[in-house]
Amino acid sequence: MIGAVGGFGLIGMLSIGLPFVVLAAVVTVWLLTRHPDSRTGLWGLVGGAAVIAGFLAWMNRGGPGEVCSTAGDVTSCQQAWNPVPFALVALMLLGCGVTAFVLAQRRTHGRAPLGG
Repeated sequence: MIGAVGGFGLIGMLSIGLPFVVLAAVVTVWLLTRHPDSRTGLWGLVGGAAVIAGFLAWMNRGGPGEVCSTAGDVTSCQQAWNPVPFALVALMLLGCGVTAFVLAQRRTHGRAPLGG
């Protein structure tokens, strides 16, 4: 959740993003000072940021190019980006976040990392 808020803040930095980035940073620092054992959960920030990239991929799913939609007798058109880069970034962030979290959990609880 915090990663999604921070990611939203980063993509909206030129308009309303700064308060979201600050909120994500404050909550992260607060959680780390309250629960020092939750350091392995920091990788959730990476996974949470995948939500924003996935959202951008979904919103541009008709692209690239002009995408038109009709509601009743009104047609509206807008430019859409190629959704593939956003989807790849979302998958990469999610994969990296989950993998790093699992490895950190195993290291913290005294088990050998994957494959070892």
